[in-house]
Amino acid sequence: MATISTAAQPHIHEMPPATMLVVRTTGDPKDVAQPAIAALFGAATAVGGPRGALRARWPNAATEARQRWMGIWGIPVDDHTTEAPETVPGEKVAVETWDYGTVAEIVHEGPYATESASVAVLHEHLESRGYHIVGPHEEEYLTMPGASVQRTVIRYPVAPVSSV
Repeated sequence: MATISTAAQPHIHEMPPATMLVVRTTGDPKDVAQPAIAALFGAATAVGGPRGALRARWPNAATEARQRWMGIWGIPVDDHTTEAPETVPGEKVAVETWDYGTVAEIVHEGPYATESASVAVLHEHLESRGYHIVGPHEEEYLTMPGASVQRTVIRYPVAPVSSV
């Protein structure tokens, strides 16, 4: 599992691939998250337990209304995991490898609704160092949604601009 800085400063580092249990959803996260998360944690428990925090990728969040967001929810598990049981009826859980490589991330402290300020800081950091985003917006949830202070890692795969 990658070490995540607790400082709210953006940074760029290398991150290894991760074996993930994955559930895909379409819709407002407020409406679709609960069964997806229940399925992930149920399946993770059945295969030996999670190996890290819940993550989600949002490939079209910047271009679509919340009701059409595609969510790719994942939880890291042991690298030897090859299949996942269905623990919530109707919620298909798949096993995938999420490749990372060079990533940029920042820890956002506060409600999800205020993440845009942290995203802007991360984008400025990338531009000032000659990097650009080459993959989807990803979040890693360090606290539960109802926590008094929510902490979320905001992460993007990145590459040097000169590699375009």
